Amino acid sequence: MDKKESLQKRCLTFEKCENFRQLGGYVTQDGRRVKWGKLYRTSHLISLTAQERVIVAGLGIDAILDLRSDEEVALAPDPSFDGVRRIVKSALVNVAGEDISFDLETLFLGGVDAFKKVDAYVSQGYVRMPFGNEAYQAMFDELRKGSTLLFHCTAGKDRTGIAAMLILLTLDVPYQTILDDFMLTNVCRAHMAQQFAQQYATHVARIGVVDGDELFREITGVRAENLKMAYDAIFEKYPSFDAFLQAEYGVTEAEREQIKDFYLES
Repeated sequence: MDKKESLQKRCLTFEKCENFRQLGGYVTQDGRRVKWGKLYRTSHLISLTAQERVIVAGLGIDAILDLRSDEEVALAPDPSFDGVRRIVKSALVNVAGEDISFDLETLFLGGVDAFKKVDAYVSQGYVRMPFGNEAYQAMFDELRKGSTLLFHCTAGKDRTGIAAMLILLTLDVPYQTILDDFMLTNVCRAHMAQQFAQQYATHVARIGVVDGDELFREITGVRAENLKMAYDAIFEKYPSFDAFLQAEYGVTEAEREQIKDFYLES
């Protein structure tokens, strides 16, 4: 399978639900591959059409892990799927332990400073998110079961990106591959910055943003340096990823091997 074919297989193209893709096919350090059809990541699911919901229902998903805040969930609740467990755990809070709002209307009311504040929270959050995170504890609980898992936040990029990194590191996928998957968000959401810029052009002018396109690239995309901060934070604190998994999520070396058996193939 060439790179183009792999990308087409990886990314499910839906009308409005963006960044819906799977982690299958990535090669591990020992030459195995992540199984197709076991691990999915996406943005929120509210915009799925009726036909797209049928497609998602047919993926064989055991559990959906929603990494959003209560406010985000209330604003855009996921559709329900028969027989699928739904787990809601906010993966990103501020230093006071409070959920962070990513609602654009609310942010525009706060002006440029509100956007800068949230951007700083997100950057700082990349360093905090990998550690002792209840949302990712729920994720590892599902991985221990070998569940077919769909995990998401609002845009499917930051909180979801860290979740994908932790899963792929657990499976021994090389960091460069993990970074490539992370940056794929900028491909899957390439048109969003322009759409947002058009939708919120009046707001952008009102709050005095000089480069609105840059603002919306920041909102809709990801930066490689953020993932690197999270990755470095893990290995600055722990001598190995096994030590990290054991200390932060109670995943033993034997359990990690079992997880690999669930999600990898020769």
